[in-house]
Amino acid sequence: MHHFYSGLIILLCTATFLLGFSATSVAVGFGLEADSTDSTAISDDHPNLQPYETSYNAAQHILALPSYLFYWTTRPIGWGVQYAETRFPYLFEGERGDYGILPFFESGSKVRFAAGALMFHQHVFRPNHEARVQFLYGTDNYRDIKAQYRIPVSQQHNSELVFSGEYEKNPKHRFFIDDDRLFYSAEDAAVQVRYNSTFSSRVRMQNFVNYTNNTARTSSSELPDDPLTFPESLKGNYEILTFGNQFAFDFRQGEMRTVSGTQLIAGADMATSLKNSTSYFRYHLEAHQFIPVPFLPETRRFGIRGKLIKSELLSGDEIPFFDLPNLGGSADLRGFRSNRFRGKGSLIFSAEYRYPMWDVLDVTLFMDQGQVFNNFSDIGMDNFESSYGFGVHILTAKGLAFRAEMAFSTEATRYILSITPTF
Repeated sequence: MHHFYSGLIILLCTATFLLGFSATSVAVGFGLEADSTDSTAISDDHPNLQPYETSYNAAQHILALPSYLFYWTTRPIGWGVQYAETRFPYLFEGERGDYGILPFFESGSKVRFAAGALMFHQHVFRPNHEARVQFLYGTDNYRDIKAQYRIPVSQQHNSELVFSGEYEKNPKHRFFIDDDRLFYSAEDAAVQVRYNSTFSSRVRMQNFVNYTNNTARTSSSELPDDPLTFPESLKGNYEILTFGNQFAFDFRQGEMRTVSGTQLIAGADMATSLKNSTSYFRYHLEAHQFIPVPFLPETRRFGIRGKLIKSELLSGDEIPFFDLPNLGGSADLRGFRSNRFRGKGSLIFSAEYRYPMWDVLDVTLFMDQGQVFNNFSDIGMDNFESSYGFGVHILTAKGLAFRAEMAFSTEATRYILSITPTF
């Protein structure tokens, strides 16, 4: 419980300093310029034509000290962005073009660091038929390759079919039993077909079918005489077929930056093992709320997220461990390692203060509170795990392009690089 309150206090105090920084200003006033043809023209040294400045006393300067420190410590970032805008203006246009190759990096997710590229073409074979291939290579011989082909179905209903596939190999996948960190080697292949449809500007629907082939083996990180090895009962090959549906109700405002409004997401899916009689049902509920800070420009806003996931076993012995809800990583409890907590259900709350530094860059402060559980009766205030931190978000005309964040918890300090938004 004390992690919850300490994280909340840190977030509110830091946000107060930033609000103070945004409210600190220099007031400059000018009188009306005189007509040069007017015989009663005011001279250039008239008091109405002289700029004036507000003055701070010593106490006010002390109160504004956090704002001064924040301003000067972030100036090198500002100089770097100004240089890039001057020398490479196309980077800030917010459009990718019809085709190209984009490099990207990732950290704080499944491995310490990974790098790769995204290749895309918006009109391959036929107009508006989009293809993209993404690959990542990372530490510990990590590999992740994704391919996607999108076909528009109906312009009237803005619907599309999306075919995608993914192959991932992680020889050092983390698995936690209580506080003990174990490793196993995972090799996954998945194929998915999605049908996306937009009923209106506010309502979207998605239906999908997904086939997953997952193999869990002994990791090379294990020692033969280590008593804490990955359980033998969890090793083997799994084949899962999943059908699902999701609705989104979007009442958010803003294009590049979401500045206000609400988004609600609800979905459910049914999964069946193709190797035994195991089947299970899973549902999720998610809400996003954006609130502009009163008396300040709307781009200074708070973002709040709540998300619940729950799995229910329908038949068989147990739900495959890799398909259980989990927390930890770059998408939820950012101060903890990926898959740190695992259970039949998960609950996460996040709060962010997003402050625009430039047209394409936001500074963020965030706090995450989450827990996993097996039964709803297990949920309790004392069971929440806390993480908090700060970061920068680089934006394009369509939203987030890249984020870099520092996240802290009682277990670790983590650096996150990702092209995927939290919410």
